[in-house]
Amino acid sequence: MASFSDNPPLQPDYADLANTTGHINRDIPWHIDSQLPDILRNIAAQIKASSVDEINLEKLALTYETTSEELTRLFMDYLGLSPEEYHEKARLNHAQYLLEETLCSLKQVADETGFKNIQSLQAAFLDKVGMYPSRYR
Repeated sequence: MASFSDNPPLQPDYADLANTTGHINRDIPWHIDSQLPDILRNIAAQIKASSVDEINLEKLALTYETTSEELTRLFMDYLGLSPEEYHEKARLNHAQYLLEETLCSLKQVADETGFKNIQSLQAAFLDKVGMYPSRYR
């Protein structure tokens, strides 16, 4: 099993994912990708590329020859988010992009971002962005 303790964590503060306008700041934590350990950079890229899919932490851990606990620790140490929170953020960022840049219906946005239905998208959006997706648009 690989050890990742050689690289000190960046310890950024990502507690506030939304800026004052209610938009999720897409620069956090994406802008520090080059400073992440390779394993974390690879997993983060995989999550962002397939944000529709559910993440299976155990499967990711096996793929990268580590444990789910170690992956969670890496995410928390370097990004201040659990893998699940990072995944949800990736989904919401993609939803914001679709709402800003396309004419997709809310059903299409929910489908494209891995939410089970419009209500799930609305609940997540309201919780993290502070408004409904229809109002955000």
